Amino acid sequence: MNPNKVIQLAIKAGSLLLESGAETYRVEDTIVRICNNYEMVDTNCFCTQTGIMLSSIYDGTTYSQVARISTRSTNLDRIGKINQLSRDARILNVEQFESQLNHIVETKTYSLLTNVLFAGICTFGFALLFRGTWIDALCAFILGAIVRYCTLLFEAKELNSFFTISMSAIFITLSALIFEQIHLIANRNTVIISTIMLLVPGLAITNAIRDSIAGDLVSGTARGVEALLIAIAVALGSGIAMTIWISLGGMI
Repeated sequence: MNPNKVIQLAIKAGSLLLESGAETYRVEDTIVRICNNYEMVDTNCFCTQTGIMLSSIYDGTTYSQVARISTRSTNLDRIGKINQLSRDARILNVEQFESQLNHIVETKTYSLLTNVLFAGICTFGFALLFRGTWIDALCAFILGAIVRYCTLLFEAKELNSFFTISMSAIFITLSALIFEQIHLIANRNTVIISTIMLLVPGLAITNAIRDSIAGDLVSGTARGVEALLIAIAVALGSGIAMTIWISLGGMI
């Protein structure tokens, strides 16, 4: 067995988990389990939202590696598969484990059309939940689909997430104000709130609480700050849009 290979695969699995939105304690547990399954001992792993530090001992020699995490998204299916693979590693050799990990990475996610369509359905449902009219819900569906498409486009170009969220909030608010001005919708607030639900940092808030409860205070605080920054970006974008609308003579 090549211990360097095991360390690299453990780091790769951990990086994929963090990039997919996994909690810090889950990442650390998965990495330690992978190393232990291949007879590496005294494994120590420290994860934050932006990096992983790992060291482990095999046959009296210490092996270590550091990884930097620069991208984050949400992929619960990948998290579940990697977590299960780490538990199955005890019956797999290193080559088999690597092959299955690569297969998970190469598994296609939802298509662009599916992402856009269900984002629209989500905002459509929220509009009805907030007691909007069917026309309000239809406008929310259109805005939600457009916002999701633009968000995926910006992510592909690796644009700053704060900028992406702020621009999305500006677009949503201005569009709703225009729709109300031309009497297309009955309640602009319903359309704005329904569509902005796509931008709410639900996963970041949940992971911040879970990491804090698990004792990972650094990661919990970092995720909490991330959620706060997203909320600020949403508020800033909406505020800018309303300022622009008022400056152009519109009424709020």
